Amino acid sequence: SMRHLRSLVASLALAVPALAGEEPALPRTMPAVESEWAAKNPGAGFKALTAPPTGPLVATTEYSPSQAILFGYSGSSSWKNIIALMAKHITTTANTEVWVVVPSSSQLTDMTSRFNTNGVNMAQVRTFTLPLNSIWARDYGPRFIHEGGCRVIVDSTYYSTRPSDDAIPSGLATQLKMTYYATDLYHSGGNYHMGEPDTGYATRLVLNDNPSRTEAQVKDIFRAYYGLFTQLWNQFPFSVDGTGHVDMWFIPVGQKSVLIRDWPNNSGSTQD
Repeated sequence: SMRHLRSLVASLALAVPALAGEEPALPRTMPAVESEWAAKNPGAGFKALTAPPTGPLVATTEYSPSQAILFGYSGSSSWKNIIALMAKHITTTANTEVWVVVPSSSQLTDMTSRFNTNGVNMAQVRTFTLPLNSIWARDYGPRFIHEGGCRVIVDSTYYSTRPSDDAIPSGLATQLKMTYYATDLYHSGGNYHMGEPDTGYATRLVLNDNPSRTEAQVKDIFRAYYGLFTQLWNQFPFSVDGTGHVDMWFIPVGQKSVLIRDWPNNSGSTQD
């Protein structure tokens, strides 16, 4: 259904064993080996801070009209088939563009074949060849906002164990010829939703991930780089949701409307 498609877009664009000849299908959370490395190398991979934008800022909402949906083409064949099915509906039903980051010429060939097989309108597809670690473009990809009416890219630091993913926003900024800004927050895009009027939403995972910053300081950074006042909520325990991200259960869908996930199988539980 279209509702299911939107849910997939929100979580992908978002550990399955890889088949022979496939690159590893990294999970959206850090597995133990990555977590252990990150703990032993604190601060690794943090981006160089840029000055914040100076022009008037407008952060487009999650439900604003979009030019394109951006994907990272990575992981197992089953994951790539989901991307292809989504790309079909995005480029035909919605008549909107799909932008795809592919890590190599061989993956570009694979993507083109898979998209054609699934009936994607290839005239609406734009590709960018950049190294990738994983599929989770919602988390590492660029955040587009408008500065003085011009579209710009705002970035933060993603998993230090996935440096190719972390470099995608700056790589796209270069290829798209867009101005690039970088905060010095350790932060994933799945833990931020943009709404209105001038409001962003996240969980307090962003405070856990940036222990040297106060809540007020983190909110000031979002205000300076996104032009948004940020509302923070407590995240689920990791036993319920291993990401801690707000996009696992909440999304604004209109100026005065939000969609909240229900959990009918465990009435009265933490997640319910």
